[in-house]
Amino acid sequence: MGYEQLHQGYPDTAIKTWSSAYKAYERLKDSEGMTGSLINQSLGFQAQGFYRSACNTLLTALKLSNEICSSPLEQVNQSKDSLVESLQHQPLTKVQVIGLRQMGDVLRLIGKPEASFVVLQKAIAMTNDLKLTQSKLYNQLLLSLANTERTLYLQAKNKYQLTDDAAAQQQAVITAQKQAQSALSLYHNIDKQTPDLLSLTANLNQLSFLLELDKWTNLIEANFSAQKQLIQPLIQQLLNLNNQFDDFPAIDSGASTFGRFIIYGKI
Repeated sequence: MGYEQLHQGYPDTAIKTWSSAYKAYERLKDSEGMTGSLINQSLGFQAQGFYRSACNTLLTALKLSNEICSSPLEQVNQSKDSLVESLQHQPLTKVQVIGLRQMGDVLRLIGKPEASFVVLQKAIAMTNDLKLTQSKLYNQLLLSLANTERTLYLQAKNKYQLTDDAAAQQQAVITAQKQAQSALSLYHNIDKQTPDLLSLTANLNQLSFLLELDKWTNLIEANFSAQKQLIQPLIQQLLNLNNQFDDFPAIDSGASTFGRFIIYGKI
């Protein structure tokens, strides 16, 4: 029910539904149900743009003793170190992987892509341990990580544009090239054989990123000429999808979606 409410564009109602579910699971002492309900609540906060609230909710769900959600920029590295340590103690369950994916997305959205990268890498490692690498969840993790790598590329590009120091510019270009190549590789490796919201989102994000790279000739001229050849086929593929865009949730429709909607299955 909560997912249907969220999909229809009523995140407030969905949060209330999942809050009630949390209390029910709490009475039953169902820790997995409690964790899943909190993860779902975080989606409602994301849909409203309340990313700090979503982040703090996920900290509670995942039992992470970390202040990464609210730490000032000068403490990010210290907080990231603490995050790495706390991630070592995550229970090896599918619901934890789902929560970590959400945390990775939220950290990216609040401007902490380095921490997002750490969390998503941990989640992907857990899918390997759980033998879930052929699952939809694994492909969703690849999409989230690709989006984070894309954000790290933009961060390096901004550093290049904001400095006049030649050495710093060269390092920024090297970093941007690495992140862009990684993002494109991840987008490419997502299983898109089944036409669904995930594959559509991956294609849209891949296309928009290629068009973005095409604007920065300093970066792509020598390194991304082959990838540029994918632009027209991707456009044609998207044009052939007919009404598939209607599948986007009402609260997150359009080409900017990052495919955030993976819901814990109990409610």
